[in-house]
Amino acid sequence: MLEAILHLARTGTMWRDLPARFPPWPAVWQQMARWEARGDWAKDMSLLRVEVRILRGHPVNTPLLMVDAQTARGGRFGPTFHERGGRARVCGAKRTIVADDLGLVVDARVDSARLHDLTAARLLLPAVLARHHGVKKLVADRGCRGLDQKIALGAVSLEIMVTHRHRPSSAHCSRA
Repeated sequence: MLEAILHLARTGTMWRDLPARFPPWPAVWQQMARWEARGDWAKDMSLLRVEVRILRGHPVNTPLLMVDAQTARGGRFGPTFHERGGRARVCGAKRTIVADDLGLVVDARVDSARLHDLTAARLLLPAVLARHHGVKKLVADRGCRGLDQKIALGAVSLEIMVTHRHRPSSAHCSRA
């Protein structure tokens, strides 16, 4: 079962297209749902993340977390995934991910694309910060401006990273 779930995660294959060498997809899906409902999957992923940190010589408790969101056009069905939202006004889902300083996923959530990045981060971060002691800095993009006013960050400092897109200029063009 675990090999089938890892295959799905690695390849992005749809449940119904699971290769024949694995158990039938409904059985795999049902086991995954059980593990997720009991919290086993989250615990196991957390243990794996800690193991990777130790193997790479990093402290178990990370001093830095990063939060970011991405809106994905979706073919998913359901009332929340058909709401248009985000700057592009797309139908789809918003994935909000919190990662540590190694880029390993600490926590994630999926919402309707309508949800603003700040709101999604506000819903996700309090539980993450309560579970992860020793976090000194939280890095986010400009979609999370005002985050420190929305949740109590305590001793955690918030750094908003603003990237400036390079716009090609025709000023460097010359004619010979």
